[in-house]
Amino acid sequence: MQNEYLIDSFPFVSQILPPDERVTAQQAEYWSERACGIACVAMILSKIESSFLSLWDLIQEGLRDEAYCPQGWKHHGLLTLLERRGVRGRCVRGLTADDLSERLRQGKVCITSVSTYFRGGEKEHGRLIRPGGHLAMFFGVRHMEFCCHHPSSYIPWNRTDWWVAREQVERSFSGALIEVDWSSRRP
Repeated sequence: MQNEYLIDSFPFVSQILPPDERVTAQQAEYWSERACGIACVAMILSKIESSFLSLWDLIQEGLRDEAYCPQGWKHHGLLTLLERRGVRGRCVRGLTADDLSERLRQGKVCITSVSTYFRGGEKEHGRLIRPGGHLAMFFGVRHMEFCCHHPSSYIPWNRTDWWVAREQVERSFSGALIEVDWSSRRP
């Protein structure tokens, strides 16, 4: 078993959507809070496509596909956005941090359901923060840490190449992820 395994280097894409001539300030604010999954898809696409769609275009495409619901982005819907561009993968549930580690060691990139900023198990406003509810892109593992890009609508929580302690991942991981077969990418 290797001590450290990094799949590849990926460009970071924030989930913050800037207003422009196509996106009103109100739309930008609303979707910036909800674009973590789209940002993860954009990170993968920006690695394989010379000109990938903007966050806004990906959001619009996902909405046309009915990939978004009040609880957030449906994993199968995000996978459809990738598969349409030639990237294979699958949606998996009921996993542990060990399962995530094994997938990363197999060269899979994982869009992983975690609590925001890996705060699972902490208390906020008297309530326990539960695992899941946010998506981050994992692409590396070593003994007691996982490497990910963590998009956020809160600027200080945007983290690139973040090595997160295994215990934080264990407390925050919902057990659901989108496993991307990185070897299926287009050259």
